[in-house]
Amino acid sequence: MRFDDYVVMGWANGLGETREIRRSPAEGVFDWRLSMATVTGPAPFSPFDGVTRTLAVVAGGALDLTVDGVVSRLEVGGPAFEFSGGSPAHATPVGEPVLDLNLMVRGRLSGSIHPVQGRVAPGDGISFLVSLDTSMKTPYGELGLLDAVEVHRTFDCAGSGYLVRIAG
Repeated sequence: MRFDDYVVMGWANGLGETREIRRSPAEGVFDWRLSMATVTGPAPFSPFDGVTRTLAVVAGGALDLTVDGVVSRLEVGGPAFEFSGGSPAHATPVGEPVLDLNLMVRGRLSGSIHPVQGRVAPGDGISFLVSLDTSMKTPYGELGLLDAVEVHRTFDCAGSGYLVRIAG
C-alpha cells in the first residue's frame, strides 16, 4: 500500500484531513481502521465513543497530545499512546506540522502500534508494517516512506517503522 494511494477524507469534525490506509469492513461502521492524519495546528480530536485509539507520530515535529487534561509528548519513531476515543482529546504540534498514525478498534478487538527495527514478527490477527524510511526492503517488496504492507510472517529488515497489530 503506497502513501500516495491512501484514501484522503475530511476529519469527522471538519478541521483537517485523514489518509485511510485500511479498514474493516470496507464500508459502513468500522470494526477497525488504520489511517494517517496531518495536524497543522492545535485541534480537538473527533470523539469516537466505544473506540480505543492508538496514536504515533510518523513525520514532522513532536505532538503534544492532551487526553482527559493530561499532556503526553509523542515524537517520530517513539512509543505510541493508547486512549479512549470517547475521552476529550486535543493535539498541538510542536515546532512544525506532524503526520500521525492512528489505529482505532472497537468492541472485542484490541490493537497496538510498536516501533520496530530489524526483526518484524506479526501477532495473532492482522499485522501491518509502516515504513519510516525512504527505502525499506521486505519479503513483500520495497516500501517507500510511509508505505505500509500487511505482514504474514517473521522477517528481518533494515530500517525503522511501526508494527501495527489488530487482534480479537
